[in-house]
Amino acid sequence: MRTGRSFDNTATDSTPPSTYSRGTNRIDFLLVSTGLLTSVLRTGILPYDTPFLSDHRACYIDLDVISLFSDRIPSIIPAKYHGLELQDPRIVNKYYNHLWKQIRYHKLDIKIQELYASAVLQPTLNLGVQYETIDKLLTEAMLYAESKSTKQYSTQYQWSPALKQAVYQVKNWQMRIKEANGRLIHR
Repeated sequence: MRTGRSFDNTATDSTPPSTYSRGTNRIDFLLVSTGLLTSVLRTGILPYDTPFLSDHRACYIDLDVISLFSDRIPSIIPAKYHGLELQDPRIVNKYYNHLWKQIRYHKLDIKIQELYASAVLQPTLNLGVQYETIDKLLTEAMLYAESKSTKQYSTQYQWSPALKQAVYQVKNWQMRIKEANGRLIHR
């Protein structure tokens, strides 16, 4: 990175190390705008095959998030696991049915048409609050429909760790049998 100020781990402006094992030139770079320079704490280049096998060296940049985002640091929400399975048309149809019920209940289709008409007729009108309200309702409707459409576990039988482990073993062997028979499996 050349911006008048060197951020390389080496304190000199000597020739930068190569970043590609099949050549002597540096071909990978970290480029930042001048507005971000005050937030850069350090940069560096890792050895080959660290942390993963590659013919390129991994480059990293460490940014000061406090100076970068001030007090507006968003909370990190973990990724959601096992959401909708869109390969199964029964689940998709169930999802759409629940979603349309929510859309009709909250009259979102009408609200969206009214918002669009307002934006077309008076483009200077500030419609942000209405848009955010509709977006929030639609997101909640989608989450509700997803929760009603995904697989539900039976509470008819008492749960036990041994039983859960046995169920996973049966599913694993069913998947292996499908794979051995040349059928497509989803992991």
